[in-house]
This record gives sequence, structure tokens and C-alpha cells, in this order.
Amino acid sequence: MNPNIVFLDGGFLFEINKKYNDLGQKAVLQNINDIYSIYEGYINLGCFIITTNNYGFKPNQCNNWEELCDKSGDIFINLKKKYPHIKIFGSLPPFFPSYLNKPVNKEFISFYTTLINIINGYVDEFLIETSISIEHIECICSIIKNLNIEKNINISFYPSKIDNNYLLKFIEKYSFMIDKLFINCCNFSEMKSFYNEYLYKIINEYKTIKFGFYLNNIDEKKYKENPIVKNLQEFKTDNNEYDDIKDFIKDFKEIYIGGCCGYGIDEMKRLINHITNN
Repeated sequence: MNPNIVFLDGGFLFEINKKYNDLGQKAVLQNINDIYSIYEGYINLGCFIITTNNYGFKPNQCNNWEELCDKSGDIFINLKKKYPHIKIFGSLPPFFPSYLNKPVNKEFISFYTTLINIINGYVDEFLIETSISIEHIECICSIIKNLNIEKNINISFYPSKIDNNYLLKFIEKYSFMIDKLFINCCNFSEMKSFYNEYLYKIINEYKTIKFGFYLNNIDEKKYKENPIVKNLQEFKTDNNEYDDIKDFIKDFKEIYIGGCCGYGIDEMKRLINHITNN
């Protein structure tokens, strides 16, 4: 396997939906062993980083989100015991639905403070997932700092219109806490454009910050038109961008690649086999 590539796992909720037609909440409480085996599937492919399965566990989606986060901790504790070489990323998902850029409020701060305290005991690093708001990211970083938690923070941007000056000021302020910057991309060309416009300068200026991206294999237009998602399989596409990806990553000394919606174990296997085939 190419030593300059580190693979993350794929889309947990996508894989759960494939098996149970469920977006995660019930599956965590009722199928702990099956969920554990999903993560083992990713690890056996060569995925070095596993992300906690709490993307959908928040007040606006389920009342017992704290119980779900606490309960699922056993999965990651046991994974680390069996596979001590892996890293566990603690998911800090967007609080507001549909990636809305709403002002930070008391509920926002309370949610992340509680979530961070719950998952801190079983994660190695944190991942601020698919955010479109630098204000939101900065607030989460300040919460972690104020809690005196000395763990790396990784940030996954969802391509959107971002104030580049604000982004640069934020990185300058929190670069000592940030380990990796990711782009969560609906298609490769969108990711490449976002990288060239926003992150290329940062990655080159701050040599300690690594770069990576999450691939998305979902028809975003159709996905956005449906207000209630029950079956993620309905939105799956068959994009084949692997050759473009392979060409893009060849000059990186270190790069991180993972899967989001549409990337289950089978999809990650095809991706890994393709881009590591010399």
C-alpha cells in the first residue's frame, strides 16, 4: 500500500442503512455486535482511522442522544483493545439541520460541551464534521480549549462560500490545535476547486497541518429535494473518479482519504484497490 496515503473508514450511516434501513439510532442500541463488525470490515481493508457513529445523535434528531453516545463508546473501546494501531476520531457533527449557518446560541454551546465530555473518554482525536461555518468551528475549538482537553482537532469542510480572510485568521489563531483539514466533497472537481481556492495556501504555510478529503457518492440534487431521508440507497450514484483522484494525490507526501455517504465497505474496497494499484 502506498505509504503516503492514510485511509479513513467509510460512511457508517450509509452502511447501517444498507443493512437495517435505519439511520443509526435504533441500530446502535439493538445491534452492537453488527456495528462492531462493520468497523472491523473497514479496518481489514487497511483503514487506519475509525470515526465514531454519532453523526445523527443530537437533540433535533433523537431524545436519547446522550445515551446513544455513551452506549456506543463500548464499540470503540473494544476496537482499540483489539486493534491498538488504529485511531478513533470523535465525531462533532453539525448541530443545526441541513448545514444551516445559524448564529451560535446556548443550545449550540450546551450540546457540544456535553458531547465532547461524553466521547472524550474513548476517542484519540476530534473531528468537526462537514461544517460550512467558520464561526461554528471556532466556537467548538474554544469549547475544547476551555475544557482543557489536549487532543488534536481535525476539521472537515463542506464546500460552500467561505470568507477566505476569516478562514486564514481562524487557522492562525487555532493552528496549534489543528492536525488535519479535510474537504467533504460531493464530486472530485468540486473538491479540487475548493482545495485550490481555500486550503492550498494554508497547507503550504502551516507545515504541521495535513490535508485530506472525504468522497461522497450520493446524488446531491435528488438528496436535497427529499425532505425526509429514509433510504440512502435511493440516492446512490455510480461516479468513477478514481483515475482523477489517483493523479491528484501522487504529489502529496502525506494525504488522508475517507468515504462519506455512498461509501460503504464495498465502495471503500474498490477505491483502495484502484488508487493503490501500481
